[in-house]
Amino acid sequence: MSKKPALVVLAAGMASRYGSPKQLDAVGPHGEGIIDYSVFDAARAGFGKVVFVIKEQSADSFDAAFMQLRQNIDVEYAFQDRLPPPRQKPWGTGHALLSAADKVSEPFAMINADDYYGQSAFVSAAKFLADRKSNSLEFGMLGYALRDTLSPHGSVSRGLCNADEQGKLVSIVEHTKIVSEKGDIVSLHDDGSSIQLTGSEPTSMNFWLLTPAIFSHLRGGLERFLESFGDSEKEEFVLPNFIGELIDQQIASVAVLGHSDT
Repeated sequence: MSKKPALVVLAAGMASRYGSPKQLDAVGPHGEGIIDYSVFDAARAGFGKVVFVIKEQSADSFDAAFMQLRQNIDVEYAFQDRLPPPRQKPWGTGHALLSAADKVSEPFAMINADDYYGQSAFVSAAKFLADRKSNSLEFGMLGYALRDTLSPHGSVSRGLCNADEQGKLVSIVEHTKIVSEKGDIVSLHDDGSSIQLTGSEPTSMNFWLLTPAIFSHLRGGLERFLESFGDSEKEEFVLPNFIGELIDQQIASVAVLGHSDT
């Protein structure tokens, strides 16, 4: 019998703009956080384990917050270490995922701690991962319609996905200032130009469906990144960009799973 898939939750972000560790903030009627909903939905969909990628000093807070989750799903922690000064922040999502390499030996989904994905997304993810072997480089991602990811409180940054006729990801184009005004959805550029969008564009919310085969490639990618940016205080080793490189080199493929959950 194959192992149940695992869920890797990236929760080591410093939340510098937010001002506090928002991953543990209560948003539900009984004090539930966004992570509670994601892990509960994952357990119901058939995931067998959750690995939280956190800062080591946050372990006690997470353990107290998620003690009850252990009744439904195994809980483990991976620590995203910072490199020596002057670096003051983690090295990005690629490095965060690599921090969990020793904790994951089965196909897995990776999500952000502070995004709500919807219960049916985890059902789709579990079905996709059930057919994956641990050495497969055929990955997947959940693509949300852009209109379902917008905020009524200002602009958002979103990665819009380009897929081929077979539904395989070709590229993700980052749009840093998308606004919705009077029914129009527009991507604004720094030079004052803009692009009209339809709202139906498949959009990445960092919900990736992966296998342990990615880790050896990630290690090599991080080594190359550090050779170029090891002294930088701000550059990040970003997972979507790295996966894009694997696609360009025809090392891996990514199926875009259409999704809508309101």
